[in-house]
Amino acid sequence: TDPVDIVVDGGVYVNDAPYPAVTDVDLLPADTYAVSITTADGGAVAFGPENLDLAAGTLYTVLATDFNANLTVDILSDDPRPVALYAKVRIYHASPTAQDVDIYVMAEGGDINVEMPTLTAVPFGANTGYIPLDAGTYDVAVAPTDTKNAVIAETIMVDAGGAYTAIARDEPATAGFALIVVADSLAAPADPT
Repeated sequence: TDPVDIVVDGGVYVNDAPYPAVTDVDLLPADTYAVSITTADGGAVAFGPENLDLAAGTLYTVLATDFNANLTVDILSDDPRPVALYAKVRIYHASPTAQDVDIYVMAEGGDINVEMPTLTAVPFGANTGYIPLDAGTYDVAVAPTDTKNAVIAETIMVDAGGAYTAIARDEPATAGFALIVVADSLAAPADPT
């Protein structure tokens, strides 16, 4: 959870990134890139170097997850192509301190105590893939599997034609958990009318 530098092919690509940082989208040529993550204060290597192969015409979300001693990098292939009738949302379980979780995606004002989970027994490091959702506002709750004890309870809004990644993560400042929602689309969502 300390600030880190992201090093690509020996040069600093992102400097002093705080936890939980989300960088802008960058366009890179297809190639193999040697990626390392080092602590920003002294340059100690927390991850890598590891070769990441990026293909032409493909969009990726690259996630550094887990705590410094166990840091790993996961690459998710994005699919930001808009579908005018609904939004596409995927959820990534990036909380190393959480056990398997049940995820509830409910209409706004939903009650986890009466709802069935949308996804069950989701393990750390799992990527749900894109799930279609009608445009609108949703309450998202995450609870340890087979309980109704929500450790994350947040409201999100999605637009038709949008593609999103929701990342469930640790929140060390509160010893709790939080959700980051990132728009995967490079352009504005398509107008459904």
